This record gives sequence, structure tokens and C-alpha cells, in this order.
Amino acid sequence: MVKQRKRVVLVLVDGSSAAEAAVRFFANTVMRSNDVVRFAHFKAVPKRQLPPAGSHGHEQTGSTESAYLTATESDFFHKLESYILEVEEVENVKVEHRTYLCAEGKHELCQAIESVISRPENKVDLVVMGSRGLSALEKMRGLGGTSDYIAKRCGHPVLRVPYPCVVC
Repeated sequence: MVKQRKRVVLVLVDGSSAAEAAVRFFANTVMRSNDVVRFAHFKAVPKRQLPPAGSHGHEQTGSTESAYLTATESDFFHKLESYILEVEEVENVKVEHRTYLCAEGKHELCQAIESVISRPENKVDLVVMGSRGLSALEKMRGLGGTSDYIAKRCGHPVLRVPYPCVVC
């Protein structure tokens, strides 16, 4: 049997049911042994609360008990991690959490996500995210479309899990 190489999977989460469904779908259908699963949470804050450009103070890595997370967000990360660790068919899966601060606004969020995905040190092999499946009219009004933006611009394979997911 050929040993599969370690794969880095970036899972974009925002505390929504769509994100939760995406994690469950990924864990039960796509995840494999030796994957590194990185939960990436982007938290919007007013621009004046962002650290100066060029400093890496906008990123919190490691534990979910960071200064940036509320208790509800921390609980959500623990629940997502449990979905990954409950899958018995895979071994040696490493789970990481990262919270990134970004300026408020849909465009700013999309740019922050794209920036993190494209960092050479992240070496992302797959991006997983939920998709709420908003209508064209809702997208024209500036609602949704984050998964469309990322899928078109990130340069990596993207697994978009529609919500509600019938197999999750």
C-alpha cells in the first residue's frame, strides 16, 4: 500500500450552520489519514482596532482560547474539532485553529481570506467552505458570494458544500 502524503486542508468557518455542515461533510467523505486540518476563522472588527499593516498581530494561532474569541466561538471550534476526531477510519489527523482579524465588510473579508490562502508558508492543498446558496438577486445586493469569490480567485481546489447539505 502506498502511503499518502500529508495534505493541508484549510477549512473556512464563521460560526454558521453552513460552516458546520461543510466540516461534517468533509470529515465523513473527503478527509484522509495524515491530513492537517486548519480551521480558519475570520473575525471582522472596525478598522481602528486592526494592528498596523505589516505587523502579524492580526493573526492568532494555536489554541481556540485566544483573546479574539468569545466563549461561543470557542465552543463552536471545539464542536468542529470533535467532528474531525470522531471519524474512526482515519488516523494521525492534526487539527489547528487560527483566528484572523479583518476589517468589516464583505470585500475586506474576501481579500483577507485570499491573502491567507495565498501565503507560501501555508501550503494549502484544499480549501473547504460552506455555501449558503443565495440567489442571484441577493448576490447583486451584496449579500453572500464569498464562496464564489474564493473559488474563482484562490488558485487552489475548493470544496464548496451547499447548505442545507442533504448528506451531512
